[in-house]
Amino acid sequence: MGDQTEEIERLNDEIEELKALLPYQPKTKDALRIAVDKWTANPGNGNHLYGHISAWDTSLINDMSYLFYDKPTFNENISAWDVSSATEMGSMFNGATSFNGDISGWDVSSVTDMGDMFYRSVSFDQDISGWDVSSVTDMGNMFKSANVLSDDNRCTIHTSFSSNENWPYDWENFCSDE
Repeated sequence: MGDQTEEIERLNDEIEELKALLPYQPKTKDALRIAVDKWTANPGNGNHLYGHISAWDTSLINDMSYLFYDKPTFNENISAWDVSSATEMGSMFNGATSFNGDISGWDVSSVTDMGDMFYRSVSFDQDISGWDVSSVTDMGNMFKSANVLSDDNRCTIHTSFSSNENWPYDWENFCSDE
């Protein structure tokens, strides 16, 4: 019996080592939400359970709405997340008051809902003008109370996003040549 117990412990250790080599890949929004909740509550514990949040494979998730809602301390690097399957990003960073990550490389071409996405994201100041927002039907309050967004970023975002008839902001005045 002792040999079997030792063998089981050894195999469990090997499984843990192998799990550490593979990125966490949640299958559902709920699984991702739980992982985010655990990560933001205790990054050390979250890292132990899921690996570093920057390496998570989110390619299976189509709904990322409210993912970082009211997570005021969240500001991790999630630039490598594969969000190409996502269609919902409404309120994704709503209330994530510390978030200022460079997510300019995200493929958001399938997203239809960006309403309130950066609402109350008072630290967010990134150029996301390269995003393809042609499928977005809800951009309402996308940047409400995101007042730190620089004039340059407002201009480049406006220049890119204003071709979408659902773009609610008139930031053309931030594009002056002065």
